[in-house]
Amino acid sequence: MTMSEGNYSMSIRRLGAECSLQSISSGDRPSYHFTVHEFAELTAGRRITLRTLGFSSWSSDPDRRPTAESLVQSTLNTVLPDSDDCGDAHPWQTLVDALATHNVQSTAHVIRQLPYDVELSNELRSLFDFDEQ
Repeated sequence: MTMSEGNYSMSIRRLGAECSLQSISSGDRPSYHFTVHEFAELTAGRRITLRTLGFSSWSSDPDRRPTAESLVQSTLNTVLPDSDDCGDAHPWQTLVDALATHNVQSTAHVIRQLPYDVELSNELRSLFDFDEQ
């Protein structure tokens, strides 16, 4: 690791995505609309949003609700590329470019080595009675 890479990695502690509930539509087929904020957490504790995405979930059974596991997987499906042809599991350069807009310099090589966590918002955990993970 070069000195410049070491400096870059010191400014970013981890990457992740937080899923939160945007809205619930009721009816014959209830649907849930979620927002995903992909973020970088800096060593100073500051969290910056790199991308905001979203997805929806619905069921023909009005009593069926999403599980924590299904929401984590849907969040990952949302932030990862659609194509298997991309050759990489994550759009690292897109995140590097987003970091640069916040005056945080890094490289794809550095950030791909950082921890990546998926979080479910407190509101979402409370609404669906998810146990703490």
